[in-house]
Amino acid sequence: MNAILGPPTLYHVLFESIQFDSPEEVVQRVIYNLRGPAEQAKKARRALSYLLSTIILLGKLDLLKALSDPMLQYGVPVIGTAVKEAATLPFEKATFCLKVLFTLGWDVNQALSNTQPPVLSAALHDASLTHWLLEMGADPNATTDIDCTPLSIAVSRFDFQIVHLLLEHAHQSRNGHLVYYATQRTDPDESVTMIRLLHLYDKPIDEILYQDPKSYRLRAPFLRGTPLYYACVKDRMSVALALVELGADPDKACQRYNESVGPTPRQVAANLGWTLFERKALRFLNLLTVGQ
Repeated sequence: MNAILGPPTLYHVLFESIQFDSPEEVVQRVIYNLRGPAEQAKKARRALSYLLSTIILLGKLDLLKALSDPMLQYGVPVIGTAVKEAATLPFEKATFCLKVLFTLGWDVNQALSNTQPPVLSAALHDASLTHWLLEMGADPNATTDIDCTPLSIAVSRFDFQIVHLLLEHAHQSRNGHLVYYATQRTDPDESVTMIRLLHLYDKPIDEILYQDPKSYRLRAPFLRGTPLYYACVKDRMSVALALVELGADPDKACQRYNESVGPTPRQVAANLGWTLFERKALRFLNLLTVGQ
């Protein structure tokens, strides 16, 4: 039996209008719905918020600009997906869209979501856009509910040139679990180089993850270790050696809540069966005990 389809939702009506109508016609339709009864206006604001990313994806920049005044007038909120979509565009289009979105009330240091850092993190592929956002006041240390920052994203996978740029704007902040994110780079040699760079900037080498109040509320029940622990878990001996050389404690146990429950990095390394040949260097740095 064929399903009986109901009338299209306001979202789908506006979606089709955005695709096929002129900017003037879309604006008229939007204003008509925003001026409607309270429930209709609420649905229109919500639909338009979610359609901003579609407008940007379709490259309808003239429509985005035309909608900015009614959106401001009727309090249509911007959501992170639209901002993230704007940051993927070529520089000129990206800055055009972002200026409009900032005018509509989006703060340059507002997280894209609970776990996605602000828009600077979505622009790191483009050095020009990164510079522009920094000039607009973007903070490399602006964080999320799990203390992930644009600088965290940069050290995990982007060019060293971009990381240097952000570090110069990061001041003395010690948040973002930067050394942990450095251990996650694809190339272990790059991880080691990045960790040494972060050490020069006095970034924490041996902290248990998610100790700040906001992250702790979300992550306290889960096993949390130091960057050295995660390097050992990933079987990255060169990264582990670099961390121990810089002062990381091989006996610092993982935690749940504020209780040390293990394992320690030393235990993980032993369980991995790192060979006697390799242990010569490890004993020198006290990662494994003599005779294990």
